[in-house]
Amino acid sequence: IHSKLHQSSQLRSSLFSVQVVHAAIAADCPASGGLVMHGLNESLLPAVYLPIIRAWASTNHRHPLNALYGFAVRENCGGSRLSPSECGKLKKLYTAARSGNLDTRTILHRFEVPCMSPKKLLEEINAVPHHVAWLNVDAEGLAEEIVGEFLKLAGFAPQFLMYEQGPSSSPLTSWAANSSHRYAIGLECDNPGEDNMIAVPAKALALMR
Repeated sequence: IHSKLHQSSQLRSSLFSVQVVHAAIAADCPASGGLVMHGLNESLLPAVYLPIIRAWASTNHRHPLNALYGFAVRENCGGSRLSPSECGKLKKLYTAARSGNLDTRTILHRFEVPCMSPKKLLEEINAVPHHVAWLNVDAEGLAEEIVGEFLKLAGFAPQFLMYEQGPSSSPLTSWAANSSHRYAIGLECDNPGEDNMIAVPAKALALMR
């Protein structure tokens, strides 16, 4: 975030008050109320990088392996605190899984998390829509549906909103145009190839000029 955006008291205070909720957020949840997720077996991984590796869990069992490939093989563990030997272990782990020498049931584990709509999520943590100061959604093609549900909530007016763009940006575009809070929207430009839609209040954008 641009440093001047920290002049927003709502955003600044929220950065120091974080509550972790282990749940899947979706526009529609199964009747059982839970979703089966697939994650990498942590006992096989370097402990130093577990926080980001835990974020690779997905309802699609291929996603954790694809993430492991991108991080260890394609990016060569770039920007991490892993030693060359630790990075090498991750590469061997991926190679073994892809070659069939290691059963994917060994490298992956299944677990269930509760599934909530955005409305239910806020109720669960005793919050209301205007408490949301920051929303960042990366949900493998489902981001627009999830963001669309947030946009339906009366009083929802974050100081920063970003999500992975799908075929259409219409949910965010129409909301920004009709919202009583004027928003500026556009594409992230720091990372070429990443189509992330970003929205910030127009008054916050003015601080950066």
